[in-house]
Amino acid sequence: MEEEMNRFIRGQRVLQIEKELVRFEGAAHWSFCVEYLDGGKPSSSPALTGGRVKETIDWRERLSEEQFLLFSALRDKRKWLAAKEGIKAYMVATNAHLGQIVEEKISTLAELKKMRGFGDAKLEKYGEALLAVAHAEESGKSD
Repeated sequence: MEEEMNRFIRGQRVLQIEKELVRFEGAAHWSFCVEYLDGGKPSSSPALTGGRVKETIDWRERLSEEQFLLFSALRDKRKWLAAKEGIKAYMVATNAHLGQIVEEKISTLAELKKMRGFGDAKLEKYGEALLAVAHAEESGKSD
């Protein structure tokens, strides 16, 4: 039933989900209330994204082939850094962060720090490693 519900939710434009543990006659079960737009196209739901609506970007389509190679290299570095720390990759940097690094040709820690969601802690832990990838790709391009 869980997979069936997940499939339904993915196929709808979900507005809100409420979950409640219900106890009745000595038994307990979860009750879900899903509010959705009938006939609406699927999208990220504020209820499923912590109140934020996430825009899905196809980076392969948005970036040039050369830019996408850099984006992919940054993504590989992010994956390695996350595995080393035992955390999720998005905790190192989101795809939006990586895309912004590529599109804006961010090359310094000061520029990186100006990015929303990239504060001192992330900058100190991951900034140099991510910028090193960007610099390596740039220098490799000119050879």
